[in-house]
Amino acid sequence: MDRLIAKISSGVGRKRKKSSAPILVRLSSKRNGDMCVLSDEDDSSDEDYVPNDELEDVTQKTKVTKKKRKVEVKQSVTQADLSVHANAWSNYIPAEVLLKIFQLAVASESSKLKLLLRLSTVCKQWRSVSTDPSLWHSLDLSFGWIKSQEMALKNLLDRGYLSQLRHLCLSECKKVNSKLIQFVVDKFPGLKSLNIQGCDKVRPDSLKYIARGFEGLEALNISNMNSCGELSAGICDILTQHCATLEKVEVAGCLNTRIHKAVFTSIKSLKQLTLLDISHAVLPDHSTLLQMFEAISSSLEVLRMSQCSTAQAVTDDLESETYFPNLIEFTAPKTKLTLTIFLRNSPNLKYLDLRGWNLAHMQCLFDGLSLPKLQSLNLCDVSLVNGIEMDLSMLVENLEELDISWLKNCSDSAFNCILTSLLGSTGEKLKVLHCSGTAIVMSQLRALLRNFPNLETLNIESCRQLPRGIKRKYEGKFEVTALRKKCALSA
Repeated sequence: MDRLIAKISSGVGRKRKKSSAPILVRLSSKRNGDMCVLSDEDDSSDEDYVPNDELEDVTQKTKVTKKKRKVEVKQSVTQADLSVHANAWSNYIPAEVLLKIFQLAVASESSKLKLLLRLSTVCKQWRSVSTDPSLWHSLDLSFGWIKSQEMALKNLLDRGYLSQLRHLCLSECKKVNSKLIQFVVDKFPGLKSLNIQGCDKVRPDSLKYIARGFEGLEALNISNMNSCGELSAGICDILTQHCATLEKVEVAGCLNTRIHKAVFTSIKSLKQLTLLDISHAVLPDHSTLLQMFEAISSSLEVLRMSQCSTAQAVTDDLESETYFPNLIEFTAPKTKLTLTIFLRNSPNLKYLDLRGWNLAHMQCLFDGLSLPKLQSLNLCDVSLVNGIEMDLSMLVENLEELDISWLKNCSDSAFNCILTSLLGSTGEKLKVLHCSGTAIVMSQLRALLRNFPNLETLNIESCRQLPRGIKRKYEGKFEVTALRKKCALSA
């Protein structure tokens, strides 16, 4: 004990020499009886001695290995999960069932191409199912919403899954030319419907190629092509070649000269025709026109003759007994001859468009006229005549849509007569009413809102007699109801 105290006291106040090697200072329990001895000796000679640097390296390595193990475990779990999810569709939903789901989705979707392209980006199985030819019976590339270069269109149309394509729409694609039309005819000889409306670069000789290339064309739309003056021969070839199968023919803006009489003669051979659009055409003589109507009257459902004119003067005593039992939609030209025929002999008419008409030519037609199934009547831009009033009481019972916007030469008494005929009906079925640009006043607006409780759309834009803040278009029952409350508060 005395020696230990002497050693400790002798070391006080002395500077200790630094050793080259680090010394671990620790408490060792060396028992001498009941006494614990403090030892500061160098332990480098011990068997279990480990330097500090190596200890730090070992601890860092263990941490790194632990992190690696965690990452490896996470990666293995993620890969396993991915493999499970990748096989989930094929395990739980067979390709046949998925194809049926896609077919139902495509049938209810207007933009089928966008939908199928989005479905193809989900997974490999969805991509495989989305390229099934049964989903690609129709293809709409109208208005050039994709890259409309000629090579891009060719590459798209050259896909293998388009082998069953039956309906193709290239409307308003400005890059479509005669070479692409020939490619389409060679690639899809079984095409049933072709729409090249507004394709200005298609030459007239391509129509002859269409007439001879397709096997059984059912619908054709070549409206508004700039080369219309030279299309007569090509249109006649198509009508003659496919007279047994053609059901829809749209040639609006292509018959605006007198040289197309042969086209109207060829239309007579279309026994299955259901839709005919000859808008902006110069109509032939009355005998040719009546013969055409008599030939197609039994099957015709839609006839559009907007802005048509006649090369022959109209005679008031010319009438026809032609009957149109299946006609549903009619857009009238500004000739009394055709209007008399269709309004008197079309009991199943549902949609009647008389835009731009002169009331002096059709006042006698509304007297006693009965169209019990009429659902939509368009009288926009109709020109009224002083002293002549229009009574719509016989036409509005079953109407769902009525347009009396921008009436010309409409006096207060004439407009009051129109509103009186409207308010005299039950008005339970009317859902859409357009009155923009009229002389309607606040009291008449309240009466209309009360009489037509099921209104969903009301257009009162530019009505100068109405107060500010309500002259706009109301769409939806919520907005119309809000207008009712506003009109009731202002009463």
